[in-house]
Order: sequence, then structure tokens, then C-alpha cells
Amino acid sequence: MKKEIPYHKKIEQKYQKSVEIPALAKKKKQLADIRDFYKPIDKDDMEKHKKDYYSTKVTNEEKVKKNREKDMKDLKDHRDNLHYKPNNDPELID
Repeated sequence: MKKEIPYHKKIEQKYQKSVEIPALAKKKKQLADIRDFYKPIDKDDMEKHKKDYYSTKVTNEEKVKKNREKDMKDLKDHRDNLHYKPNNDPELID
């Protein structure tokens, strides 16, 4: 004769399956994320980031310098081609 599980046990199992186990899994994931966030930074990763940062910084500084030189050259060419030359304009003096 097969013994049937009491109804309150079925409800408890269903509750554990649908509520408690997913909540526990979610909490475990949150704790794992926190643990990963606070773990020490790897020295190799830090060095790689440092190299990438400085190479990007140098590249950007070179671009800015080239653009500034180009703008200054364009401004000088424009002033040289003016028909009426401005007198004592501090922004246009070399």
C-alpha cells in the first residue's frame, strides 16, 4: 500500500521549491558579487591598465597639439590674407 504525503508537507515542499530556493540562490549570487568586488586588485591588471592609460593619454595630447598648431597656422594664414589689417588687436598679435 502506497503511503500518501500529507497535504501540509506538499504545500511546504512547493513553497520551498518556488520561493525559498530561488531566494537563496539570489542571495548567494549577491554575496559572490560582493566578494568579487572587494577582492584585491591583480598587480598585472593594474600595470596593463597603467600602460593603456598612458598610451591613450600620449595619443590624445599629440592630437591636441596637432590641432592647436593647425588652428594657429590657419589663423596666421587668415590674418596674412586680410585686406584690411587690424591695428593693435591683442588677440591677433603674434
